[in-house]
Amino acid sequence: MCGIAGILDLRGEAVDPAEVDAMAESITHRGPDDSGTFVRGPIGLANNRLAIIDVSAAGHQPMASDDGRYVLVYNGELYNFRELARELESRGQTFRSRTDTEVVLRAWQEWGPSCLERFNGMFAFAVWDDLERKLTLVRDRFGVKPLYYAEVGGRLLFGSEIKALLAAGVRASVSNDALRQYFTFQNVFSDETLFDGVRMLPAGHVLSASQRVGAPERYWDLLHEPDESVGEDEWVERLRAAFESAVERQLVSDVPLGSYLSGGMDSASIVATASARIPRLMTFTGGFDLSSVNGLELVFDERGDAERVASANSTEH
Repeated sequence: MCGIAGILDLRGEAVDPAEVDAMAESITHRGPDDSGTFVRGPIGLANNRLAIIDVSAAGHQPMASDDGRYVLVYNGELYNFRELARELESRGQTFRSRTDTEVVLRAWQEWGPSCLERFNGMFAFAVWDDLERKLTLVRDRFGVKPLYYAEVGGRLLFGSEIKALLAAGVRASVSNDALRQYFTFQNVFSDETLFDGVRMLPAGHVLSASQRVGAPERYWDLLHEPDESVGEDEWVERLRAAFESAVERQLVSDVPLGSYLSGGMDSASIVATASARIPRLMTFTGGFDLSSVNGLELVFDERGDAERVASANSTEH
């Protein structure tokens, strides 16, 4: 988990570096390993880094292309970054680090927004094009990584958390429309948030801004018709192969790996697959004080189930 934030002044006025620093400070808990800002004229970008891949200073953000045209702040993980790096190198790109951040940057430099079709991962990032004077915000296909934005006083503000926007002057007032959705469905199903004027970039969308803020544009959707000719046994094997591949892709790390374990089917399946590839995988479970609970509340304590799964898979629980 990293944190990104930034300001684009749509009128072309200079951004105050102190405001960008305040945005970064508000979400410093998202990235304790490093932080950085980039401020040039109407654009200000900030990043707080949690180092997972290539923990060296080479992964510092904001990260700029060699010619200075593109500047990137990125939160996420690109699971196929090694394959993409090899392809980019074959096209003449050279790398200064082993990070997936740099792969995103150079892929954008090489292919522009069409690079998103090649990405397999979870991410939210912002790219500033200093030549075209354009900011692009991107969110992954399923919206795993958060990205909020608001247009206030001739400026576009964005961040991994709403508190970053509040630090830059967004007024904290309740959105009645979003509140009605929440009270009705226990969720907000639009791109609105409970904060008036603050929106979440929808999953699988990009948002571009220069002198004005465009509408979010979808770059990906799940369009797939089931193949009725495939039998149940083959679907089972396809699902197993896809699941194992998905878990294995997420085990790339230069720091120790662990997994949350509730003891239910979802997390237990992940732990079983991961522990077959990582001996003594670390697993973690949250529990509760059971001294004064009723029978209904007892089912919310998952430690017993988690311990049984941990024992069966020989994890360090």
